[in-house]
Amino acid sequence: GSSTSSSSQSGGGATSPTQGGTGTQTPAPTSASTSPVPTKTPQRTLRDLLAQTFAKALAQHTVHSVARNVSAKTGTAVFVDDDAPNGGVQRISIHGGHIEIRVVGSTTYFTGDRRGLTKYFTFSDSEVTALGGRWIPLVAGQTGYRAVTAGVTLASTLREDRIISPLSSEPEKVLDGQRVFGISGRATGAGAPHHASATMWISVNTGLPVEFDAANGDQQLTQTFSDWGKPIHLQSPTNVVGQPGLAS
Repeated sequence: GSSTSSSSQSGGGATSPTQGGTGTQTPAPTSASTSPVPTKTPQRTLRDLLAQTFAKALAQHTVHSVARNVSAKTGTAVFVDDDAPNGGVQRISIHGGHIEIRVVGSTTYFTGDRRGLTKYFTFSDSEVTALGGRWIPLVAGQTGYRAVTAGVTLASTLREDRIISPLSSEPEKVLDGQRVFGISGRATGAGAPHHASATMWISVNTGLPVEFDAANGDQQLTQTFSDWGKPIHLQSPTNVVGQPGLAS
């Protein structure tokens, strides 16, 4: 995901993983091509195109994404994800610190350096020292589970990039080496800036997302997508503490 809020405030709308264990996600074949849309397109047609795009994305099972969130107030945060249906890995660079989150089956694990844990997760210095670099596990029902898990699985990542009416189409262009067309509207996902306008850029050839852009006056998000359907290997960390929740 790409929200810059702390774990106690961010997230929501994440898909709770239901399958345990580790392993390789099997990619699905790329869907048929999607034709670009004319500039004047009915709202219903644009809504249907977005729905088809998200359905094709889910059918790929895996994706690599990089989200860069630039805020006038909090600076720049970068979220690098490898997302799958029931798991994923997210590496966050924010507030000068680093966080890593792994969702493996029904458990979400996270760890980070001192600055990442104190600034992003609001742990105290003494708590970070006591953790000693170990991973903290969270399961459904624990404080922080939904917020930390949000945006790491494929479905929850796509939900963070929701666009609603009024919609408009954007003309074709070349983006990230691919010919794309855009659908613009109002961003409503948790990963986008508040009250932002947004555009989902979609590959003409595959019908899959290539880039999601959202901005308001103070914040700008750019998220790129690649490696659709490429296998992702997920493994539970070994250096794990007991079962604490997040710091209060």
